[in-house]
Amino acid sequence: MRIIAGKNRGTKLKAPAGNHTRPTSDRARESLFNILAHNYSEDMLNADVLDVFAGSGALGLEALSRGAKSLTFVENNRAAIEAIKANIKACHAEDITHIFTENALQLSRLMSPAHLIFMDPPYHQNLASTALQVLRKNSAIADGALVVLELGPGDALEIESYFQLLDQRTWGKARVYFLRFSAAQRDVQCPIV
Repeated sequence: MRIIAGKNRGTKLKAPAGNHTRPTSDRARESLFNILAHNYSEDMLNADVLDVFAGSGALGLEALSRGAKSLTFVENNRAAIEAIKANIKACHAEDITHIFTENALQLSRLMSPAHLIFMDPPYHQNLASTALQVLRKNSAIADGALVVLELGPGDALEIESYFQLLDQRTWGKARVYFLRFSAAQRDVQCPIV
């Protein structure tokens, strides 16, 4: 696993020990960031990024390498936290990163609103909808923020009316959704995806 592009291109990243996490492959991450670069580049440059269910932290660190301003991780697995710390050090990003060592579904501390959010919850646990609600209620998502959400096969997602589905892609077993957040609820009915 490595950083694919940007100022930290080629930097090797550590994967967490054990089988608790499922790091996004370099190939899938490259495809994801190609879409971001071509369709949502303004969302990444100088953005405050939030990486939820961060695992190794590869998604957030890739965004940081490509021009994001700051990065906050939310992860509560010890092995993943140790990998994130090692990867932050490898990317020389200690001054612009922060780790919340809490359960994403039970955040007790407020954080600054992020402009770009990556969420990659464990597959087959249907955590995404609840996690999005928790982040919204804690004002962790800036108005107009882009949310990139990866789900496994069969995982359910109910999109609140605060979120607009912009795009969705499938890579192997992973389904990736691009959502736009608006602090004002829309009047349209929200689909279950």
